[in-house]
This record gives sequence, C-alpha cells and structure tokens, in this order.
Amino acid sequence: MDYLKDYMRKKFIEGYEGHEIVIALLVLIKEGKIKEKDLLPILSHVYMGNNIGIYNALNKAKTLVDDDLIDDILKEVKNDR
Repeated sequence: MDYLKDYMRKKFIEGYEGHEIVIALLVLIKEGKIKEKDLLPILSHVYMGNNIGIYNALNKAKTLVDDDLIDDILKEVKNDR
C-alpha cells in the first residue's frame, strides 16, 4: 500500500490532476486491487493532508465518472496487455 501511496503522490507532483488520480483509484477498486476503505488514506497521502484538495478532487471526479467509464478504462487496459 505504501508503494501505491508514494506512486500516486509522485504522479500528482509530476502534474497529474487530482481527479485523474481518483479515477485511477476507482478503477483499482473496481478491479479488486484495493478496497474502498483505502481511498481516503491514499488521497490523504497524495494531498499531504489537504482535505480541501481531496474534497475538490473527489467532487470533480464525481462529475466526470460513471460505471461505464470505469468499465471502458478496464477494457482498454486489458486490451493493451
């Protein structure tokens, strides 16, 4: 789990948007790689405890994501393997 936290923080620092990280984490949840309860600790690490940043990322992801998008992402990943 620590590797995933550090990896997501690195991606955030490199310029990935918060909502992109949330979407990636939702895909991992759907695929069974992490549990829903892991989402907040990972985001807290990524945002270094900035709860407003976490809230904003979750809200933006909520407006962009639905189950179909997550399924499409999973399908693309599986096709690329």
